[in-house]
Amino acid sequence: MRAAEVQVDYNRSRKPDYELYVLAKQIAAEKADADALTEEELQYAATLTPLLDEKRKLYEAAVKTTDKWPAYYNLGVVYKEMAEKDYRPKAKQALLAKAIHNLTYAGFRNPSAKVYYSLASAYHQHEDYMEALQSYEYAIKQGGTPEQLQVIFADKAALEIQTGQYDEAIKSLRYAYDNYQTNMNLGLSYLLKENYEGAEGFYKKALEQQPNDALASYSLAVVGARTQNEQMLEENLRRAVNADSSYTQKAIDDLEFAAFREKAAYKDALIR
Repeated sequence: MRAAEVQVDYNRSRKPDYELYVLAKQIAAEKADADALTEEELQYAATLTPLLDEKRKLYEAAVKTTDKWPAYYNLGVVYKEMAEKDYRPKAKQALLAKAIHNLTYAGFRNPSAKVYYSLASAYHQHEDYMEALQSYEYAIKQGGTPEQLQVIFADKAALEIQTGQYDEAIKSLRYAYDNYQTNMNLGLSYLLKENYEGAEGFYKKALEQQPNDALASYSLAVVGARTQNEQMLEENLRRAVNADSSYTQKAIDDLEFAAFREKAAYKDALIR
């Protein structure tokens, strides 16, 4: 999933940045009148600090003073970014809930692909999978640039794979970028559907795009194990281990290779 970006259209010729930032902090602390800055100036001021908690306070002030969709959207995005950086499960979920709340309000005021994609991403991370799928679909229905829609379809497909909707994921991935990640996801979808020929084809396409990728090679080794193709298993497991030594232990622990533990193809592949 990709992080949404905060965008504010602001004319720098109005006030110096330092003056804007000081006034914005005073507004947020209720030490200055809300009309000391325009809506655009207040939201621009929030972009002047790298600290997410300060951004949050300034966007909260913007929500109070404007009640318009950009303020709700930007506040929602900041809560989502804060959640992505927080490793405490309860705190992360609480931050995502606030992101969802504000992005929902933004969506009511401006139903667009950008807003609903951010909302879908927040629901996805919050593990509200049905709400996330509905929001991805709603984002697609709003329309957008081909680039925007390709990203949305790719993330929607990732969730569909996660929830076992492999046919739907394959449909979504038809509209995503033809890149490494898309082909890996297609390979996984076909693998989980037990369509091993299809999985092999997409994993090979992924390897063409990233020739030294350990995961793509390892995935082909799994296809080899499932189809009893010892040559495919050996060649690709060796490539995976040579590309990333951590795959040696992964292969030792992986039940996909349990039937091959005593076979030369498996043993030889792990010798570097």
